[in-house]
Amino acid sequence: MWNSKIRIFGMPLISIGFLSKGFFSIGFAGTGVVTLAQFGTGIVFIGQFGLGFLTLSQFSVGYFCVGQFAAGICAAVGQMALGFAMMGMNGIGYYRVVRPSSIFSGLEDLFLKVYSDPMPFLVWTGFWVAVYLFLFSQRDKFKVRFKIADIFRPRWKHSFVDFRTKHIARIKNENTLFEIAMKDPAFKAKETAVSLIKDQEKLRKIALDENLTDVHWLAVERIEDEDLLLDIALKTDNHKIASDLLNRKNIARHLKKIAVDAKSDEIRAKAILKFDADEDFLESRSQREDNSPVLMALANKSRRQSTLIRIIKKSRDETIKHTAAHKLQRDSIPEIRDLLSDESSLSTARILASLIQDDDVLKELSRNSKHFQGRVASIEHLRKPGEDFLLGILREDDDPSVCKAAIHRIENEKTLTDIAINYFKTSVSLIAVDSIPKRHLLWEVFNKTDNPRVKERAKTRFDELKPEFMGLKIEMKCPFCSQPLFVNGLLNWVKCRSCLSKVDLGTDFWNTVMVSDLGVTRRLTYHDLTVEKILTNPKCAKCGAELEVDLYPFGKDSFIQCRSCGENNSSFPAPDELKNLVGDAQLFSAERQSEDSEIESRVEPVSISCIKCGAPLKITPQTPRNVKCNYCETVQYLPDALWTSIHPARKKRQWFISFKRPKTK
Repeated sequence: MWNSKIRIFGMPLISIGFLSKGFFSIGFAGTGVVTLAQFGTGIVFIGQFGLGFLTLSQFSVGYFCVGQFAAGICAAVGQMALGFAMMGMNGIGYYRVVRPSSIFSGLEDLFLKVYSDPMPFLVWTGFWVAVYLFLFSQRDKFKVRFKIADIFRPRWKHSFVDFRTKHIARIKNENTLFEIAMKDPAFKAKETAVSLIKDQEKLRKIALDENLTDVHWLAVERIEDEDLLLDIALKTDNHKIASDLLNRKNIARHLKKIAVDAKSDEIRAKAILKFDADEDFLESRSQREDNSPVLMALANKSRRQSTLIRIIKKSRDETIKHTAAHKLQRDSIPEIRDLLSDESSLSTARILASLIQDDDVLKELSRNSKHFQGRVASIEHLRKPGEDFLLGILREDDDPSVCKAAIHRIENEKTLTDIAINYFKTSVSLIAVDSIPKRHLLWEVFNKTDNPRVKERAKTRFDELKPEFMGLKIEMKCPFCSQPLFVNGLLNWVKCRSCLSKVDLGTDFWNTVMVSDLGVTRRLTYHDLTVEKILTNPKCAKCGAELEVDLYPFGKDSFIQCRSCGENNSSFPAPDELKNLVGDAQLFSAERQSEDSEIESRVEPVSISCIKCGAPLKITPQTPRNVKCNYCETVQYLPDALWTSIHPARKKRQWFISFKRPKTK
């Protein structure tokens, strides 16, 4: 398609192409003022199928039409014609000339008919021309989504927001812009209108209208008048514009007034934080304010102890109380003691109790605080509570939370067991049962107590703490000589019996073992590591019978005697170096790290003769296999029988470790 560079009415003067569009439009299909095309529209159209004000085509529709088939609102001329004034072989019209002898005579007859009675034609034509001109003037409205009513509305009231906003931006009349800002439901339209308003009073009204909160910030941004900004700050309920208001330079000197008189709590709070308020002002506000945002601002701003104490007393918000409590000084003990005694929030009470260093004061509060929260916090923060004092609390206080706090401070497991068995308060005994960490002590409670509820709780806790056990067999190849190595316990290193090399087993090795699946897992890339893992109770290393470990006290280093064969099987906690991997796990029938050294220390030295000079050679577990004679310096290889006698072969054996399975919901 070709368009001329000369443009008229925003379109090319001449446009030629398949789909042409210009003042003079020529092509297969076209749109223009004057259009010459097979299909198209135009004020003047010439072609085969056309629509226009004046059309000349085979099939034509318009105001004045000439064609084989013509439909004209005002006049139509053609073989088949439909129009207010028509001429043709057949047709319908108010003024009709049918089957004229010639075109010119027919046009003359049609003219005479109209001339003889022109009023209907003039009224009809004038009406439709007016309709055409009106629709032509509204043509841009038809390019977007619209409703019929939009044709008769101003463009700034169009139902399509983007179209409406585009035309709002062209409005200069501030009254119209103010009306749009106040009534238009679309934020985009309101924002555009407000951004064009310069009248300060109108902007003030917008900023204070509770229905226009989404554009308050923009109205405030455009106001320069200091008095109007102050008026808005004092009257608005919209705390979201607080920062926009209070950050304005020309309102800085009014911050104190805003902090006192503003209607919005949030704006008063932000004003307090914004200006350099002295402690006297902050204390006076703390006496008059009860609203959380302002109390929070005062707590953040003030350092005066009396102000902070008053805020803690007045506020019901824990965050505000925490903020104020954290700023209290330890030298205000009488005031802190009174606060703690009256405090009903446990988290705040704990902060207050942490400020008191004197155990005597805390002990007094543990007994005499008005609310249990203060008593609990005081007990929790005692440096040296003393068992007798805690037992006294259990006897005197009936509140379960206080009793629980006291029991949690008792470290002696025997005392906890006695409380669970003998205490006359069932609720206290139950708390003690929940605090006992060891199964054999819970079993003792279960067997000795006469209280059915305590007995039931002890049995439940006993079952909950039951550990599960895992049996392991671990084998790998020595990285130095490729001979088999057996790892028969939770060890930091093992010694190869073939090459006497020390092989470190670090965190990576044990992580690999622990994440292995149940069954047999082989990892060729890790020195041909083979891990056999099964869930089973510990078994005797000699006869394979199950060991009685149900009531065995974990954390103890001792032996468990097998009831079947009498063998003493080792049981000890995991090494400290590996507790980060297995926690407080207990090992059974496992090899200790010191076992190699103990075996070597029991081996008696062996004397042999040099194969060359006959001199005596002393062979110990530390002697290398290629031993050198001290006399003739001959190197000789120790035979297998001798080597295995001083380095007994390590057998792969199963060992066991306890673990706690994660609880499932």
